[in-house]
Amino acid sequence: MTIIHIPGETDDQIGVWIPEKQVLLCADDIYKAFPNLYAIRGTPSRDLMQWVRSLDLMLTYDTQHLVPSHTRPVSGKENIREILTVYRDAIQYIHDQSVRYINQGFTSEEIVEKVALPKNLARHPYLKEFYGTVAWSVKGVFNSYLGWFSGNPIDLQPLTIKSKSERMVKLIGVDKMLEAAKKALKEKDFQWALELSSYLLIIHSENYEARDIKIDALTYLGARQVSACGRNYYLTCAFEEAAEIEIRNSERNRQMGIKTLPIRQLFMAMPVKFKAEECMNVNNSLLFSFSDTSDNVKLTIRNSVAIVSFHHGKEPLYDVKITVTEKVFRELISSRMRAITAYGTGEIIIDGGIMKFRNLMNCFENR
Repeated sequence: MTIIHIPGETDDQIGVWIPEKQVLLCADDIYKAFPNLYAIRGTPSRDLMQWVRSLDLMLTYDTQHLVPSHTRPVSGKENIREILTVYRDAIQYIHDQSVRYINQGFTSEEIVEKVALPKNLARHPYLKEFYGTVAWSVKGVFNSYLGWFSGNPIDLQPLTIKSKSERMVKLIGVDKMLEAAKKALKEKDFQWALELSSYLLIIHSENYEARDIKIDALTYLGARQVSACGRNYYLTCAFEEAAEIEIRNSERNRQMGIKTLPIRQLFMAMPVKFKAEECMNVNNSLLFSFSDTSDNVKLTIRNSVAIVSFHHGKEPLYDVKITVTEKVFRELISSRMRAITAYGTGEIIIDGGIMKFRNLMNCFENR
């Protein structure tokens, strides 16, 4: 077999070519749905032309059986060539037409209204928008080239959503906004109903009329989605509003991550948990010395940032040193109370003072 690098949906996609059987395993770079060129769950936009080049590479193989990681295998050389060709052409079309309108000075929202797949591509069974969508993909291309700024000076220092909501409510009035939202819902102008009710709820969170309108608007918008991702997002938001809850990552998942992730990865997550506003005057270093692996990990805090460095078998300079095993360290970051008991039982040894250690650790979020 031959292992081939085919970056597309992610940069680490790996394909497998089995020449004896003329089988190509194409990872996640093709499946029976329009590709997820931008994921609304929150990821960087995919490199569309890199994905196109990977599909071009797949087209060079004399494939009799194409086996995606998702959806069913495909057989027949001509059938496979046709599917790969329309898939790569659809991705390039989105890229090229988006860039074309970017160069003409259009905003992201304006380009979304202009770019649609040609009918011959839009009708293809492998390009139905069950997963990714053309609109999200266009916005992803815009953002990957130009970033957050649309070119409209309004967007340079826009009002926050809370400030805009306050001004909208003050300008129009609660009763008139409610009536307008009800009218929009009745006329099936669901996006406008969603926006109006959302403005009201930001300022008057206990306005149940506005909440009901928002729930209905989200539900109707969700029901209209072809994309499973879009449908799920709208309906989940409707559920959150109806149940008056906030969906967060579960404590069980957090604990599982702490238990299973490599120690190095746990440390690399710490700088983005640093509470800069509370610890801007802290200039100290913490050294975690792992007695069971001979690894030393140093956390240097300066200029309101935390810097992680790894030192295997050697000990750099430090202000506070913590000698501990990996197992106990995982328990420590699961619960701050565990640190006190571990210190009392001798499971951790602190050189530099327990109060100083506690104060430094309090500079990091515990969730």
